Amino acid sequence: MTMTRSQPIVVGVSERTGSSAALRWAADESKRRGARVVAIVAWQPPQPQIPSGSIAPGVRAPDYSAIGAAAQHTLETHVLATLGSVHDVTCRAEQGSPEVVLSAESFDAQLLVLDSPRPGRAAKLRKGLLAPKLIYTAGCPVVVIPPDEPARTTTQKVKDAARSMASAAADAAAKATRPVLRHPSPDPSPEPPRPSPE
Repeated sequence: MTMTRSQPIVVGVSERTGSSAALRWAADESKRRGARVVAIVAWQPPQPQIPSGSIAPGVRAPDYSAIGAAAQHTLETHVLATLGSVHDVTCRAEQGSPEVVLSAESFDAQLLVLDSPRPGRAAKLRKGLLAPKLIYTAGCPVVVIPPDEPARTTTQKVKDAARSMASAAADAAAKATRPVLRHPSPDPSPEPPRPSPE
């Protein structure tokens, strides 16, 4: 595989998270390599909700150009928020699944840069993770940027929960007031009997 300076560094950007860590890394690396950066977001039209066993109603097809324009706007907003108004990043919204779109783009790229999944997501959706699939299908090296906040271990989560419970207990104890026992007031002393008139 021969790479040239004319080939870009491609960044796969998530519409949901913005992939800010991947964008920052790619922008820094592009200066070192003298390469341009292309940020790509993949979008797909929504699937119609059709009840099982029924025939699709005669509805209009969604306006794909509007969906693509919205994805393009979201991508440009993410790049602007991460890199500021002065940048040389080309932004492109491409129709298709992220795996297909980014795999195709990688064959004309120096690097394909991705954010790692959010902490906690990797264990839940291991089969659906994008990076492992692209490692085997991409036409260039794949760089996966670690998250800004590493996932906490189970031990760390237990310690954090214990600290939180101890703090809550201490706050509750400080705010609580000791119950005041009130003795019932004594019955008024009975009046002495009045002498009856004779």
